[in-house]
Amino acid sequence: MRTEFRKLLDGFRQIEKQFGLPPNDVASAVAAFLAGSYMGYRNANFPDEHFKPLVAPMREALATDARFAQTGHAERQDMFEQLATLGMLMATTQIGLQRQPNAGIEARMRQTGKAYLEAVLKTGAERVRLTAAGLRVD
Repeated sequence: MRTEFRKLLDGFRQIEKQFGLPPNDVASAVAAFLAGSYMGYRNANFPDEHFKPLVAPMREALATDARFAQTGHAERQDMFEQLATLGMLMATTQIGLQRQPNAGIEARMRQTGKAYLEAVLKTGAERVRLTAAGLRVD
């Protein structure tokens, strides 16, 4: 299992390079977590061009979060790894469902994606839109 998680994190490292993002950036990991959760909830792909506009508001939100400002390097690294890995797991599972549909897994992905979005964004998942302009809540 540890090997599979390492593969997911290595996959995220490729995304960092693809988009020119700094390594180990928690804001990028939050964006990946939200994008993967959104994919699972919506049972849809997430266009590459929508990713980078999602990172900037996550960076701004973290910069103004007093609790985040008090976290140490090790805790930030753990946060980064967990969010990046979960985001990649959600995204790769969703991509797999496009190739090989499975109603049971799809239903669990919708439930999990909904729960993640609502926990992080503190709003109903049905109101969340991730677009080329970034995060939007209707």
